[in-house]
Amino acid sequence: MRGLVTAQFLYRLEEAAGKPLHELFDMFAGTSVGAIVVSSIACKKAPMSEAMNFYTKDTLESIFHKSLKDRILHKAQGSPTYDGKGKTQYLRKYFGDIVLQDTEKPVLLTAYDIEGRVAVTLRSNEPDPDGKTYTVADACDASSAAPAYFPAKQVNSRWLIDGGVVANNPTLNAYADAVATWPEEEVYIVSLGTGYQIRPIKGEDAQGWGGIQWITQGLLDVVMDETIVVQQARRILGDRLLRVCSDLESASDDMDDISSSNVEALKALGDSWWEEKGEMVLNALRDAGRV
Repeated sequence: MRGLVTAQFLYRLEEAAGKPLHELFDMFAGTSVGAIVVSSIACKKAPMSEAMNFYTKDTLESIFHKSLKDRILHKAQGSPTYDGKGKTQYLRKYFGDIVLQDTEKPVLLTAYDIEGRVAVTLRSNEPDPDGKTYTVADACDASSAAPAYFPAKQVNSRWLIDGGVVANNPTLNAYADAVATWPEEEVYIVSLGTGYQIRPIKGEDAQGWGGIQWITQGLLDVVMDETIVVQQARRILGDRLLRVCSDLESASDDMDDISSSNVEALKALGDSWWEEKGEMVLNALRDAGRV
């Protein structure tokens, strides 16, 4: 859900630039919901107004549908909170048969191979280890398969889960590929977050937690924390990193809060980011001759 903040900022950027976003940048990288957003831009070349349809009430209710059993057991159940069928159906309908390897500009989507026990970058410019291609829908489905929320996704011979468990912020992944692709060029990166969590995990409470308590009280959120990547990227890139993110403020930090009040709060935060950082991004694009 928090990807709505990112999508709203990008919607405002595209509106102000007067050009499709796929024309403004040379490379796109995303993890989890970020994989869906960048794939909509770079692979489908869709306007952000179309990508925003991901957050309509009907679509959200389909993706985050809970059975009676789910609602009763909540986090104590022994299976994923959502069966993933609604997400898979939406992604296949939205992206159709588009193949990631047919994408014009480089796209990097992160996932994690649970059988191979290794981080995976699904690249548009290379097939999988077996030499096979895969659809954008399947790649996005895998990259957004958050443990405990959605089931693992099989893509060709690999079983993949949300890349957020290893690279929730793919900035350094993108930087490494950009330097390898354009070794003589200065690399500038626009890095969009989904909001920093502000709910503390109280030390006195956590002191006695075991596995179940950690899992139900936010271990996944800790694993997916991205702040160290921002610190590392800032040390490497300095002012060439254009970072857009802030505390979530009044918006919920739950991944699956689809309430209308949270939708509005997330949109409002995206607008706030635009007012604060939009001109910075536009100026960088102007300096690069893109707008």
